[in-house]
Amino acid sequence: MGSLVDKTVWVNELFDMYASLLTPHQREVLFLYYSLDFSLGEIAERLGVTRQAVHDSLVRGVEALEKLEGSLGFLAQVTSIESCLTECLAMVARLRGRADEMSGCQMRKSLNNITDELHRLRDVLSTAGGEENGI
Repeated sequence: MGSLVDKTVWVNELFDMYASLLTPHQREVLFLYYSLDFSLGEIAERLGVTRQAVHDSLVRGVEALEKLEGSLGFLAQVTSIESCLTECLAMVARLRGRADEMSGCQMRKSLNNITDELHRLRDVLSTAGGEENGI
């Protein structure tokens, strides 16, 4: 993993996808640390545990998320689908440009409909990770 920011983004993406499969304690610790940017000390004080206990929960929670992704691969699949959608949207935009050049009103309407559907699909995928994280 590159930088701390890269790791934070990675863990947040995994958390969005798999949070409901963690223990309530792991969920809370990871959420406070990675989403709300609490320090180990702040989390320890809030939960009435030691900083070491918070650290251990973070390590175990991240390991659990990475193990889930390694086994299930849902995040990789969603990322791949989103990439394909981006390519499709770019293709439709190029086709729309050609339709405009040819004054193809019906073709433009169809391309607009396709674009709308692709955007709706992207919206569905963006919430596929789990809106309910139990926090």
